[in-house]
Amino acid sequence: MLESELCYKIQGCIFNVANKYGKGLKEQIYQKALAEELTKQGLGFEQHKRINIYSLDTGKHLGVYVPDFLVEDKVIVEIK
Repeated sequence: MLESELCYKIQGCIFNVANKYGKGLKEQIYQKALAEELTKQGLGFEQHKRINIYSLDTGKHLGVYVPDFLVEDKVIVEIK
């Protein structure tokens, strides 16, 4: 699947969650709801996967990034 197609499917999942649950809930609720939607759409994902970040100049480890979702090992999704 192309990244553009994947992003379109992810956006659809996000809109479904927003329409079902509205505004004002805690981030954790939206994360669980989005996980259900992604699963329902057959999209593979990992939650809170630790991603090491390295300097592009020196290769030195700079730190760890932990996104809310990594979908199909291609797209990072952050719930805010």
